[in-house]
Amino acid sequence: MREFDFVFDKGLVSGLRPETSVPRNTQTLVELKNARPSKLGLVPLIPLTNPWPTIVFDWPFPQFFRCRERWLVGERNRLWRGELGVLHLVADPFHVGADEDLWEVADYDNFHVITKGGTFLTTRNPVSTAWTTAAVSTTMPNCTTLCDFNGQLIMGGLSPWLGHTELSLSYIAWSDIGSATFVQTKRNEAGFRRISFPGEAVAVRKLGDHVVVYGYEGIGRLTPVVQPAPTFGWKEIADVGMFEKGAVGGNEMKHLFVSIDGYLYATDSSNMQVMRLGYGEFMQPLMYDYVMVSYIPGRDGGDFYISDGTTGYILTPQGLAQTYQRVSSATLVAGVAQGSFDNSVDTEFSLVTDVLDFEVRGQKTLMLIEVGCSGANPYYVAVDWRMSPSAAFQRTPWVQLNNEGIATLPITGTEFRLCLRCATCTDINVSYIRARYKVTDLRGLRGEYPRRESLI
Repeated sequence: MREFDFVFDKGLVSGLRPETSVPRNTQTLVELKNARPSKLGLVPLIPLTNPWPTIVFDWPFPQFFRCRERWLVGERNRLWRGELGVLHLVADPFHVGADEDLWEVADYDNFHVITKGGTFLTTRNPVSTAWTTAAVSTTMPNCTTLCDFNGQLIMGGLSPWLGHTELSLSYIAWSDIGSATFVQTKRNEAGFRRISFPGEAVAVRKLGDHVVVYGYEGIGRLTPVVQPAPTFGWKEIADVGMFEKGAVGGNEMKHLFVSIDGYLYATDSSNMQVMRLGYGEFMQPLMYDYVMVSYIPGRDGGDFYISDGTTGYILTPQGLAQTYQRVSSATLVAGVAQGSFDNSVDTEFSLVTDVLDFEVRGQKTLMLIEVGCSGANPYYVAVDWRMSPSAAFQRTPWVQLNNEGIATLPITGTEFRLCLRCATCTDINVSYIRARYKVTDLRGLRGEYPRRESLI
């Protein structure tokens, strides 16, 4: 009887499937743990290191901010500054908002503006080096989110301030150029405006020549203009909103966020479009706790980390995978990925392909599996199989690959999923999986066999 083969390789590059309704035989994975999708296939994860291990991990804290002159480390109810490898207390429990509020920092070298929950602003005087926390400022309103835009301070989620009783969480503001004052003068540089979509201005982030304003029910952008005066123009760019403040990450070139309906979206500075990536089946289970998105630049285009403190994911330029590191914040320091994280005890590498029927609906007998892989530890393969699309998959026993990467695993079914695992993920390398099978049910065959390469 003729034998055919099916090579699964492109799915090792693209990682987890972006949608649940992909066609049969699509090269995607329904499970991928502790491996990094890359152009070369599946390669080992590059684990993060912790620059401040004395700070107790308490999801979603600590938050690490690597500013140009120092580190800032935000715990649930304290703020630290890190200089020359030593942490110094900046704000005690009397100076911060609610425990669950997240820290945000605008960095201007030796001048910082910091908020947590919109009740207080903490600043550092660049001349006296003194840190000040105030409930009311004469130059800046309280806000829940802020960022730097080319030396100009941008705020969102405002509170009523001085004579501006109209201000609310739906407002955004920008300071004078080169100054952190929001007092409006004849220069007409500082300004306020209400966002055009309902709800709050949850997060403001610089993206290229714009500031993106993320809300729960929409996304807009601020763009600087010079006519009729130096100010900002406004444009709404999406009617989908984000899940919560921590669920957006990135740098000045790209953003990634988890939407209010539980999908991944990307915003790119080159076209300022909000693009739906999908992955709802993996993101939606995270939406019962804080979801934090962090970004590590480099690595063939940069990696995003997404986690709820229980489950972690990594999104590479090629695709998505689950990771044992549950990251709350991350950055790149001298080429080394550093951040705040907690490690799961589950460091096993495993994958499961999406549904395969080899474009033949009758019964097939899968004879053996070949895997192009390397590593110090043995790999094991199994097959999920079923006879009917309405039936649940059943899994064969795990079989160890021999020295050539081959396992004999005869099993008959109409649909299959290929499974692979290794006890450790530190040196895994997988480039393809080949399934060899025979068409043992000829009842639906009329004429020639399916046009697949015959293995003689």
